[in-house]
Amino acid sequence: MLPFRRRSSFVFSDAEYRTGVRRLYIAFTVVITILIIGAMGIKLLSPETSFTKAIYFSVITITTIGFSEVVDVQHIEGGMWFITIYALFGMGSMLWWHAPQKSIQLQ
Repeated sequence: MLPFRRRSSFVFSDAEYRTGVRRLYIAFTVVITILIIGAMGIKLLSPETSFTKAIYFSVITITTIGFSEVVDVQHIEGGMWFITIYALFGMGSMLWWHAPQKSIQLQ
């Protein structure tokens, strides 16, 4: 018999569970906020783009899927800089959002 008792990774105290769920809600809110900021930035740079296309472009940028250029930002003043900065912040927020999912395992 082992001299120590190993705690199961599937059992969380009530406080640990609440902390994890709260962090998950905050992370989800951050990701949604980043998506909306991205869509609003694209709409400001390219007013003729629909909000649906702006959201879609934000999602494929932030998740690094990159199907195609939905909005041609290469010919818009400051467009490439905006997308570059947006993608870096978006990837960071997605990684931060993904971290609590690994720590919360519902019973």
